[in-house]
Amino acid sequence: ALVAITATGSRTSASKRRSPSASTASSGHTPQSLNARRAAATAAPAAPAAAATSRRRRSARHAAASRDVAALLSLVGGAWRDVRVRTCSLLAYQGDVEVVLVALLRVVKDADREVRQTPALLCGVLYSIAIAYRDRIQGSRGDNVEAAIQHLQGALELVTRDAVPSLCATVRRCLGSAFGERINGDRGDNMEVAIRCYRAALEVDTREAAPLDWATTNNGLGIAYHNRVCGDRRNNVEVAIGCYRAALEVHTREAAPLHWAVAQNNLG
Repeated sequence: ALVAITATGSRTSASKRRSPSASTASSGHTPQSLNARRAAATAAPAAPAAAATSRRRRSARHAAASRDVAALLSLVGGAWRDVRVRTCSLLAYQGDVEVVLVALLRVVKDADREVRQTPALLCGVLYSIAIAYRDRIQGSRGDNVEAAIQHLQGALELVTRDAVPSLCATVRRCLGSAFGERINGDRGDNMEVAIRCYRAALEVDTREAAPLDWATTNNGLGIAYHNRVCGDRRNNVEVAIGCYRAALEVHTREAAPLHWAVAQNNLG
């Protein structure tokens, strides 16, 4: 599309082309001054972009230095990752991951912090640490996944489904994803654990109560059944197809085009 737009623009401008001498004479600018103005116009947006990047870097470092738990939690996960990748780069987000991960681990180890006295908040911190390990590029992938699993399991020991059902479902969905990606251990056992985690999450995240989470969990469950080692292969594939189709009932092309594309790719 960009090539087509560019080509169209070139053809349009070509139809209104004037000679360089006539253009310069009519505007009263020399070629040197025109070049300088073009350079300034091109460079102008760079200053706000650089300032925004600098502010984001400071926000991560400031949150870590002040040990602001709420700010630290906001700097991990999909929403912040999307912003960082869109406005800067994936490496910038990875820099945030390292800074925030170290800070959150310190928060957990600090016995005097209020977070340790609040199970639900500590559960949220452990969940965020797991997300950071899951997204982390630095270090061994196997070790990062194991660390994510360890912190997710620790988070589930702090709260009950009756007390905070939505949080428990979120943690279990993430745990299912982690076991699905696990390198260590038996592949068949890992898939069975992943399936149990996704099904436990679906007991809370019903289509009526949380349709988007329900669809996301169904997509993950479909992946787990597709990769399942145990059971009949044909039946596993049929269940996977059913999960993907269920997800597509909510993740439509109009409502969630990226999720729709992922589910269509998995279904194909």
